[in-house]
Amino acid sequence: PVRAFHPALQHCAERFGIPVMRADSHPMRGCDANVADIMAAISHSRGRNADTSFSEGQQGTPPFDKFLAVGYSKGVPDLLATYVQHEDFRARCRGIISWAGAIGGSYLANDAYENIPVQDIDSILLQVNPLLGLNPMMPKVRTAETNITHAVHDLTTAAREEFNMHNYEMLDSMDIPVLCFSAACPASEVPYFQIQASLKLRGFDANNDMQLIEPQTVLQSATSVQVARLRGNHWDVAYPRFPKTLQLGSRRLDHPFPKTAAMAAHIMLAIELGILTDDSIDDEL
Repeated sequence: PVRAFHPALQHCAERFGIPVMRADSHPMRGCDANVADIMAAISHSRGRNADTSFSEGQQGTPPFDKFLAVGYSKGVPDLLATYVQHEDFRARCRGIISWAGAIGGSYLANDAYENIPVQDIDSILLQVNPLLGLNPMMPKVRTAETNITHAVHDLTTAAREEFNMHNYEMLDSMDIPVLCFSAACPASEVPYFQIQASLKLRGFDANNDMQLIEPQTVLQSATSVQVARLRGNHWDVAYPRFPKTLQLGSRRLDHPFPKTAAMAAHIMLAIELGILTDDSIDDEL
């Protein structure tokens, strides 16, 4: 019902004076299919602006000579698939920030994928997120491109392990930093309809965010590092407050984690490391 880092991303784009483009990646299809959305954003400015409004894009010279890529959740496997498949992406990307990225997949996706042959699509979606069951309230966009089987498959631990192992040499020889942030919180700090998932993951690792355990958020490569563990659940660290009509009576969907401060810290860290060096960045720092 909301988009990650909104309005935090817009505020930081205005504060630091940097151009920002959101890839309009489809939330319910596989990683390889979403590569096209990412390349459209970095090559033609086709996707969404920092304020989430649509950008029709433009042909000709790419809008960004160099860029810092920030991915959240499944967006990180999407980014890594793009990195592997496109030389142009590798040549222009200065670094990747993984924000609770599903690099190693999720045990919850394993369960959902195993049940696909015996359950209808709506039931699988409800396992992923009960809010998706509120059909009259949820917008239906790009439905023809939806492939829930591929989307869930690409989040299984087996699929992510296969990808990471198959592309190990390329990923291990990356000449850009991959800065990984995980999240964790006790089951008492997740929406009531996610408590079972949080407790299940606790059987693997106490440090989980109700969707991923901490080791699954770190890329095993020479230039990758876990920067920090955030206090919050998987949605809290990225999403703004859910509308009251979509909170299902939960008090854990206000999402108080300071996302604007976190995004500003991303930018300042990237400047400190020399990843962002554009002269257009304000001297406000």
